[in-house]
Amino acid sequence: MTRANQLAQRGFTLIEMMVVIAIIAIFAAVVFGLTLTTYGGNAENVSDEVASQISMARMRAVSTKRQHEVEIKNGSIAVWQGNTTGMQPATAFPTLVNQVDLPPNVSVWNAQNTANSGSGATPSQNTTLDYIVKINADGTSPTGATVFITDRQQHSKFRVLLYSLTGATYARIGW
Repeated sequence: MTRANQLAQRGFTLIEMMVVIAIIAIFAAVVFGLTLTTYGGNAENVSDEVASQISMARMRAVSTKRQHEVEIKNGSIAVWQGNTTGMQPATAFPTLVNQVDLPPNVSVWNAQNTANSGSGATPSQNTTLDYIVKINADGTSPTGATVFITDRQQHSKFRVLLYSLTGATYARIGW
């Protein structure tokens, strides 16, 4: 056998095969992990988004001296600006400030008009949810609010609290 034939018949070494298998396994793990969930589509991210939208509405209300509303539906969050300036209640909310669509694998389960800071709540599901959080021009809320958020399988549950007197908003784990 000539030297050229020996080089032509050379195969893969065990180390080369292990490196290729490891690279394929890493790619498979990444692809498998990406196909299971929507990007950013978990209850924790959505609860943080709801809290940030309420906080943004509060900051806008104080800076513009206009009442704002945060409309929470099962598939979206919208922030609306009122038509009057000062502490007078708005008669309409004609200006859409911001709207965020929620991922389909997360559900806004329900909402209520008080800040429910204790654990152990068992709200019923509201599939036709259209809840309005009012923010006064001074940054307070007339009633406060609790928004319950979960994934479709109800494995992870979060709630967003809005305190009426301070207007402070927090996202918390569990109901």
